[in-house]
Amino acid sequence: MAVVSEREKLYAIFWVAVAILQVIIGCGIIPFFIVTGLIYLGVAALNFWSAYQSFIFARRILFDPTGIIGRYEKITPFAVTLAYNLLIFILGIIEGGGAFLIVVGLLATAVSILDILLRSFVLQNRAEFEQLENAHSAGQDSP
Repeated sequence: MAVVSEREKLYAIFWVAVAILQVIIGCGIIPFFIVTGLIYLGVAALNFWSAYQSFIFARRILFDPTGIIGRYEKITPFAVTLAYNLLIFILGIIEGGGAFLIVVGLLATAVSILDILLRSFVLQNRAEFEQLENAHSAGQDSP
């Protein structure tokens, strides 16, 4: 549980860093490529939201481990995050934005993959996490 919490916090920090870079890019290219700039700003907002969710979850599971499996069970949120960050990577290449845009897109894609690897870790250790959740639930049900 502590491992998941620490990784969530670390990945949240990565998401904040990536989102800040995406905001800088979005603001910088809006005068030249309005739609692309808005896409960068939109994806940055989504990545800030992901970071916020991860910080909250990382803190909560240390005290209440229920819902760990539920968070990682569905692949859809992870796939969607990977997709919109891949879009940024591809836009950086298509727009000919240079190395900085491509590197930021690559970083965002890498953090998305780290999230998927964390999901895989939790699901591979499903029995242990279910045991933690059940023990916590049983402890709350006791008088």
